[in-house]
Amino acid sequence: MSGLKAGQAATRLAAGQGAKKAATSAAKNGMNKVYGQAGRTLPNKGASKAQKRAAREAIEQADALAAKAGEGAEKLATKAPLPKVSKADILKAGGDKDAAAAYKDIVKTRAAYVEHSGVHAASQGAESYLRHSQQVFMAGQGTDLGGKALGASDTVTDKPYLEPFQDYKNEYTAEVGSTW
Repeated sequence: MSGLKAGQAATRLAAGQGAKKAATSAAKNGMNKVYGQAGRTLPNKGASKAQKRAAREAIEQADALAAKAGEGAEKLATKAPLPKVSKADILKAGGDKDAAAAYKDIVKTRAAYVEHSGVHAASQGAESYLRHSQQVFMAGQGTDLGGKALGASDTVTDKPYLEPFQDYKNEYTAEVGSTW
């Protein structure tokens, strides 16, 4: 489970960085006119000090707006709500709701940032962690069901059971009122 949570955190971080870079770049591209005008004013020897100061301020404001857009996009990517998981998702993730949510979030983030290689690199290994979670779940379920099938039952007294298994199980079972 911790592998999926770590993968989810790394994937969200990479998605945030990618979203920030893309939004900042898009905002700057949207302000080409501002940058172009200021870029022509600054080297112009005929421009007054006030015009050059205004051009520098325009560039600073455009940069600040682009940075703000990038930070907003980063926050949206990293703080997005977790996807809702169904019972089938939980079962697929080995019976763990948190693992199911983490895996589903990784898949959703991967799909949203197809073009960003950092997201794909950060999310590598999610499938192997999911398989590990499934294997642990199946081993636990197999052990539990095996114990139910092979052991005696207090509620169904005529249920057949395997005597050596019941002896082994009783050897490690604390008696009622035991203090160990």
